[in-house]
Amino acid sequence: MKAAKITAKIRDAVPVCLYAEGEEKARYKNIELPDEIKALEIMDFHFDIDAAGWISFRLHFEPGVLPEELPESKPPVTRVQRRAEKAAKTLLASLTAAKAAEAVKAEAVVDTADLAAAAAEVIAAAGGTDITVIHAPGEDYTIATAQGTIIAEIHHGELTDEAPAEEPAEDEAPAIRFDVPSKKCGALARAIADYTGDAAEYLNPPSYAYQIGTLGLERDGSLIGELPSGLLDALAEQGFIPAE
Repeated sequence: MKAAKITAKIRDAVPVCLYAEGEEKARYKNIELPDEIKALEIMDFHFDIDAAGWISFRLHFEPGVLPEELPESKPPVTRVQRRAEKAAKTLLASLTAAKAAEAVKAEAVVDTADLAAAAAEVIAAAGGTDITVIHAPGEDYTIATAQGTIIAEIHHGELTDEAPAEEPAEDEAPAIRFDVPSKKCGALARAIADYTGDAAEYLNPPSYAYQIGTLGLERDGSLIGELPSGLLDALAEQGFIPAE
């Protein structure tokens, strides 16, 4: 079992302690557990209550599984940053379309610098957080918070005729449809989230879909994306069977 699967089930306030060979190697807040640690296989786990009544959650690893140099805590994502991220996606989609149409009409090159600056300005106003625009090599730009959390990236090649050709449809991971009524899609989304360790985000109307990490769950029960190993077996144990 990977660390992410079990830590996703505990409260944010409970410290997660990493143990190997009977010794505590490090401890993190659950919401700050690095992705590198979440991906590791655990040997055992249990809750511990000390004499003062404080609760901690212990993850036990086989010798040699934990890296010698443990990663820094994962910076917590605030509500403001989540709002800013959603604003970025909406804004970038509309600005990209507008700039691309303008470039075609005027036979001009899309100015990614202007696009990034405009996006950053609106995101900052909507989210109430400081935004910086980082010029990457070439004509690519990254929009990030002042603390360095990346919100969005703009790639010049994706906005102009320099964009690479799309991959053939047959190379894409096929959708897998589960025969569940729409009112039970939420339960299926939570089961997937429990396994992957990602949050299940409801996308509201008009799609009524769920986003779980890199996976998408449509209203009709279609699961889209590259499935992690063992997910279908885990879902089958809970009664979620793909339709034939």
